[in-house]
Amino acid sequence: MTLTTDQLSTLYGNQDVKDIIKARLRGGREWNIVANSVQWKEYGLTAGDIMNNTTAWLEFHNIYNPETGEYINGSHTRSSAGTYGHMELASYGDYVNKVRDGAADSLPGYLQNENEIKQRVC
Repeated sequence: MTLTTDQLSTLYGNQDVKDIIKARLRGGREWNIVANSVQWKEYGLTAGDIMNNTTAWLEFHNIYNPETGEYINGSHTRSSAGTYGHMELASYGDYVNKVRDGAADSLPGYLQNENEIKQRVC
C-alpha cells in the first residue's frame, strides 16, 4: 500500500502512529531523517528509499565550531562536530530546492561540489 503525502501527514499528526512509522523506517544511521518523512515523500522518495539509504557509522569532518573558531572532526553522536554538523545540514530542504532550481551557486562553497561534500561527511 502506498500512502499519499496528505495521508502520511495525517498519520504523522498522531504521535503514537508517527513513532511506529519512524521505528519501522529506521535501520542504521538514516540519511533521510525519518522525522521528515512527509518532506521526503513530497520530494518523491519512498519508504524503501529511506530504509535503504542508511549507514552504520557517520563522522563529520571540517565542521566549523563557532565557539572556538576552529574546524573540527567528530562522530555523528555525542560530539561537537555532530552538533554543529547537524546545524549545517538543518536546511537540507533549502539545499535540495536550490540545487533543483539551478541555484547551487548560491549555496556555501562546500555544498556546490560533490567531492567537497564527501570530504566533510563520511
